[in-house]
Amino acid sequence: AHLTCDDCSMIGTDLSVAATSENGVSGQLEIITGPVCEQAPDQADCEAQLPGFWAYINSAIFNAETGWFAPANLCTDLCEAKSLKDLTCDDCAERLNASVDFMADEETQIMVLSALLDGGFCDSLGDDADACAEALPVVLPTAMSALAAADRNWVTEFC
Repeated sequence: AHLTCDDCSMIGTDLSVAATSENGVSGQLEIITGPVCEQAPDQADCEAQLPGFWAYINSAIFNAETGWFAPANLCTDLCEAKSLKDLTCDDCAERLNASVDFMADEETQIMVLSALLDGGFCDSLGDDADACAEALPVVLPTAMSALAAADRNWVTEFC
């Protein structure tokens, strides 16, 4: 069996909601804080600032409309094909694992980073805009790689 557009869209929306929830953000921070803050000039300051900064980044890269797992991104191929089949946990897990694997791809990280920087992501932070523009090229690729490399037990539970 293979995923349908509707099944994939439901998975993408549900995972976007889970990824941007308070628990989702805290779980991601547990994974990324070490790798990100090890690179910071002031590790304690990084550990203090990262939760707020990551919550802001998270709302941009994991939102349900345009984010990483958004149906428009996760399910493009399936929604063009539109076939009706039975959803299996394996189909769901295969799709999510492939999507998360893609987070470690350097070209993809550069595209996401460019989209955020070119799209004015840091501009709305006022006095902190320069610090954001300086930190984002370190935080985002490191965080995406750490999330891609993290334990994937959640995938089976989610599916």
